[in-house]
Amino acid sequence: MKTCQRWGLTYHPHIFEEIKRKLKQFDVEIVASNYENLRNLLTNVKDKTPLEQTKGVIYKLCCKDCSAVYVGESGQRATTRLYRHNLAERNFDSSHYPLVEHCINECHAINWEKIEVLATEANKTKRKLMESLFIKYHKSSVNKYEGVVHSDIFNYILTNVKFPRPKGAISFKVV
Repeated sequence: MKTCQRWGLTYHPHIFEEIKRKLKQFDVEIVASNYENLRNLLTNVKDKTPLEQTKGVIYKLCCKDCSAVYVGESGQRATTRLYRHNLAERNFDSSHYPLVEHCINECHAINWEKIEVLATEANKTKRKLMESLFIKYHKSSVNKYEGVVHSDIFNYILTNVKFPRPKGAISFKVV
């Protein structure tokens, strides 16, 4: 009798079946689960914080003149972190800002009209993991490091599965 691993994954109509089919060859069975229930929907009565004011974000900055992107994470508010990128660009400080370094070397500029918060996560370890997944997902990333090392299964999924745009992704302008 052959044993296989069983993993739970929140059902998403665009990607669940494809991931299930791809992981079958690794003897991994994917089981659909839905974590939303009536109690969860009714008990969250607080007003939601605007995404750009949320702490613990994974964000994406784009170059205005080419397809280069920078994916970053921060425990700070998105506007605070992006303000620091903006300040670095204005002061030509590329020491900790790979996209600013790209813009200086190539005479390009950061596209401040096209900033996206890709996801939010309060837990730093999970946020770092998510950041590294987004870095690998964006092929034209100028990030200096790829982040957390993933297993072969994660790398396989990232290179072979077409993911839709993240549901919570928003664009906003830094003033």
